[in-house]
Amino acid sequence: MSSLISRLNARIDIDASGCWLWTGALGLHGYGRFKVSGAIGLPAHRVVYEAFREPIPDGHVLHHVCERKLCVNPDHLQVMSATEHNALTQRAKTHCPHGHEYTPENTIRWADGKRRCKACDRARNRGDATAWRQANRERYNAYQRERRRRVKEGTWTPERTALT
Repeated sequence: MSSLISRLNARIDIDASGCWLWTGALGLHGYGRFKVSGAIGLPAHRVVYEAFREPIPDGHVLHHVCERKLCVNPDHLQVMSATEHNALTQRAKTHCPHGHEYTPENTIRWADGKRRCKACDRARNRGDATAWRQANRERYNAYQRERRRRVKEGTWTPERTALT
């Protein structure tokens, strides 16, 4: 265990805010990665938390209270269920992926806590084809290619190839 802690400490820099910044390998999403016992790189913040605190219960994740992906300080990590974490991170989003603000007037709330943008729904539902195509360019182009191919073959039926 002490060799694990010394290996971890060699990859941590402490900054003025108290964050323990990971200086080792990084994964695709910007979180630290760390190999333990020849295993594929594990999330560094999880390894550090378990080495300095306690095992993380099954089905639970760590939330970075300081909002920094590179921080592995166990004091800045909070254990919570994946559902709680998703709800917390979704609440932090102020705009939909297309840039519309989530306001009470522009938000549809589902029973499970998910949100949808009313402006985007209206654009889809009223047949605003231009806005929809711009937001879904790749899917629209694939749909059009498939439609043209089937029209040439004589097998085009809108029900079979409708874009959903």
